[in-house]
Amino acid sequence: MKKILALVLSLCLLLPLLGTTALAEGKLVLYASTPEEFLNVVISEYTKATGVEVEVVSAGTGELYKRVEAEGDNPLGDVFLGGMVSSGYVPKIDLWEPYVSPNDTDLPEAFRNTTGKVTSFSMVPTAIMLNTDLLTKLGVEVNGFEDLLNPALKGKIVMPDPTSTSSGWEALVNILYAMGGGDTEEGWAFVDKLLENLSGKVLTSSGAVHKGCANGEYAAALIAESMADTYINQGLPVSRVFMKEGVVVNVDGVAIIKNAKNLENAQKFIDFLISKDFQQTMVGLTLPRRPVRTDIDMSASKMSPTEEINQIKVDFDYVAAHKAEMQEHFKEIAIKYAE
Repeated sequence: MKKILALVLSLCLLLPLLGTTALAEGKLVLYASTPEEFLNVVISEYTKATGVEVEVVSAGTGELYKRVEAEGDNPLGDVFLGGMVSSGYVPKIDLWEPYVSPNDTDLPEAFRNTTGKVTSFSMVPTAIMLNTDLLTKLGVEVNGFEDLLNPALKGKIVMPDPTSTSSGWEALVNILYAMGGGDTEEGWAFVDKLLENLSGKVLTSSGAVHKGCANGEYAAALIAESMADTYINQGLPVSRVFMKEGVVVNVDGVAIIKNAKNLENAQKFIDFLISKDFQQTMVGLTLPRRPVRTDIDMSASKMSPTEEINQIKVDFDYVAAHKAEMQEHFKEIAIKYAE
């Protein structure tokens, strides 16, 4: 396997000095916010399949968006990998180069590239992560949002902050649509009740949320499905459930950065990511990713079949247009219960 140069964002000031050398023929510069284990596999398999050497700038989604915007018409990156399609890529649609992969027709209609620029590659359902030891001690069973209002769980539930984390934002949207049909008085009334039972346990770090649940500080945590997998695979007393009231299934995206220098290699990367071979590889990882393709054998994974998830629809256009207002509404409620 070719040597991979991994660059973290703290070193990104060096990139302008690299100029066209870093973007020479046969290279691909990847801006990625995906977990390291997944990223390593993607790079290794893509290089193996194409012979293209990959350079990586790895950071949070928000930081990478700012970087792309700052670079403008002379980007140093070719492909942007990771982050939600509806709440991230689509509102910033002008940042991306037009491209629809020939493999896009193999995806379910709901996940196809209708924008002409953004490709979906992995399903990301919201779920409730559970510490089974603590729940047993408390004598509580959790199968959905309503169960989180149990007084025995007061102060033992946690969620990421929807105003500063993508997983928290997606969890809030899921709550509103599952418990109130959207941005409604009924939905916000449930949010109020839930925040009261959380006793102010709204954290600005998604990592602190799932780590806190894994180590027994919390009995339940609202989180993206994949965030519980590390602990489940380690044999810790952790499980996850999909809410009986309904689950919003988001999708991780990938797009070519506008005016990408290595356009052909970037297009190959999109094709590779949603190919049947790599989508099958994702399922068998230690930290599996849920594929968007339906022609994948899921038996090698501990993930439950996608068809068993009670998926609910969301008006993503409305959510994107009213995101700031909804975040502000959440703040107004949360401040009442902050410690």
